[in-house]
Amino acid sequence: MRASPMIVACAVSAFILAAAPASAAKKLSDEAKKQITGLQKQLYALNVEGVALSAVHTSLVAEDRRLKDVDELLKGAATRYQGNVEEHNQSAAEYQAVVANHNGRCGGSYSDPTYVAQCNAEKAQLDARQAQLNGEMETLRQTQQGLQERFQGLSQGVLEWTQKTKAYNDKVEDLNAQQRALLNRINSVLEDLKVREKLSVRCAGMADLMAAHHCLQQVWDGAK
Repeated sequence: MRASPMIVACAVSAFILAAAPASAAKKLSDEAKKQITGLQKQLYALNVEGVALSAVHTSLVAEDRRLKDVDELLKGAATRYQGNVEEHNQSAAEYQAVVANHNGRCGGSYSDPTYVAQCNAEKAQLDARQAQLNGEMETLRQTQQGLQERFQGLSQGVLEWTQKTKAYNDKVEDLNAQQRALLNRINSVLEDLKVREKLSVRCAGMADLMAAHHCLQQVWDGAK
């Protein structure tokens, strides 16, 4: 997950225009200030959105950590389940061997009542063991079903987190692009004023007052 970029507020200090006797200089200065104030308000609105996004980022990080914890827990549970399955299969195989031995010794009809009683007692034990193994099998089945449901829930959670993260990253990129555009516009206004200030100083230094006046008109009014 990408870290939340910091949206920095732009503080634009007041600027002083070079001396220009024409009223156009003050008018242009006021207009520039209005432009910058408006742009600053837009930047502030972006900063407010950025604060809201930082809360979303915190939530996404916490959810990512939770999903990873769940994943580790389920992996551990799946490993234990597999061990239980192998243990059960081993017990079932041993049981089948005992049953085969019992059937080989006790199958058929016998006249010795003691031997018959012994075989019947063994069968009762084998039946009890069979019931125990069946219970273990049912427990394993339920465990497997539960694990599958939890893994499916985890997959759905990861999918939703991925979608939210993409939406968050797209929004951050959009906010950053808007911020860069606003900062560029503010800098452009300031650079234009700086250029005009320098030119006005050169105009004011002209010996010919008419030429100086016309020069200032060109700088501030765009006169030909």
